[in-house]
Amino acid sequence: MRKLASQIGYTATAIYFHFPDREALLSEVVDRQFLKFRSSFEQAAAIADPIERLRAMGLAFVQFAVEHPALYHKLFLIPLDNIPKGRFVEKGNPSQDCYALLHSTVVAGLQQNRFLPQHRNSQLIAQVFFAGVHGLAALHLVKGNDDWFEWTDLSERAQVMVDGLINGLCGPSEALANTTATKPKKLPQPKSTKSSTAKNKPAKPTTDSSKSARRRR
Repeated sequence: MRKLASQIGYTATAIYFHFPDREALLSEVVDRQFLKFRSSFEQAAAIADPIERLRAMGLAFVQFAVEHPALYHKLFLIPLDNIPKGRFVEKGNPSQDCYALLHSTVVAGLQQNRFLPQHRNSQLIAQVFFAGVHGLAALHLVKGNDDWFEWTDLSERAQVMVDGLINGLCGPSEALANTTATKPKKLPQPKSTKSSTAKNKPAKPTTDSSKSARRRR
């Protein structure tokens, strides 16, 4: 806490006035970042149809990861189990809790019998969907600049992933039900290192320069 205070130009006493300990400070930071994450789903949350809402949420999830890679890494790619949560985010409240929004969307779909008969566990469906889009987003952030892979367009990958998950959970009719659904906006492609490598290679001498070099010798 004292080190943090010196870095931000405050006294340690001033920080302790607002936060009794390090855990309380970290708890507020994490909660506020999860609220920012939740705000990225506002447009998707307004969709009345639960399956189309689920589809939009999956694409919004990937969009957030691409637009806020450092924040996404902190929220989803490092353990936060030891940091108390719930100071600013009410667990189970879909307007604040991202997972509650996802789960309530799945429950609405189940109530309308939109999922396949063998899929009736709302928590299982929500967690499988979560794992699918998170896996795609995390792979892009961790390996997206690796030119060992011939990466396809990220927007297409996100669309195929979300449609594939809905196809497997709901059946092909739901995956193809809305062919005019809003497509995700173009997401940044991984930067290839080949072009930069080529730029750094020394240029070969031209034929004319070679000839004049021989004449000088």
